[in-house]
Amino acid sequence: MKRKGLLTALIVSMAVTSLAGCKNTKKAQEKVKGLDKLGKVHVISREEGSGSRNTFAELAGFKDNNSSNQDNTLEGAEIAEDTSSVLNKVGSDPAAIGYGSAGVMVSDSQVKVLAEEYMKQNPRASIKVTQTDSGNGINQTIQGKCDMGISSRELRNPEKELLNYEAIARDEIAVIVNAANPLNDITMDQLEAVYTGKTTEWKDIYR
Repeated sequence: MKRKGLLTALIVSMAVTSLAGCKNTKKAQEKVKGLDKLGKVHVISREEGSGSRNTFAELAGFKDNNSSNQDNTLEGAEIAEDTSSVLNKVGSDPAAIGYGSAGVMVSDSQVKVLAEEYMKQNPRASIKVTQTDSGNGINQTIQGKCDMGISSRELRNPEKELLNYEAIARDEIAVIVNAANPLNDITMDQLEAVYTGKTTEWKDIYR
């Protein structure tokens, strides 16, 4: 029997600085020395359709309530197609800020290993693993273009009615800055201001 493809969202982790706080408070406890030297904030965002982006926008308070897939991310934000790209971009730019999976979810490479092991035990099976984002994985599974998809966001009510699904892991979203950035904590309000363009300079993050 010919099998359709298996789509999964790629999640990769590497050494960068993740912020410990993200408290939902209006003001930070104290200003951080050295932020004024970083200049303009370089905003890194995941692509539309990404489960990480959807969850992050909802948590930080800039999700568009009139749309299931839209948010108010700054138009000038640089888009990264996966967590690995976010980490690479932030790791090479002291003024950058990004977010991504903390690495708990099943990765693309792990799914490929599972597929290979399954085919060893079932020689007549043919499984192809293709990297995509959560939105495409869900939509293509609904459309019958693949047999199975993996999403890093929760399914919405219409999707739950159309799919059989099982939660196999819970992931975390990490806010990431360059190791040269002295910031070690940030509030949800500050994240919302940065990602919607209300705050464009690091020196203004404590306004």
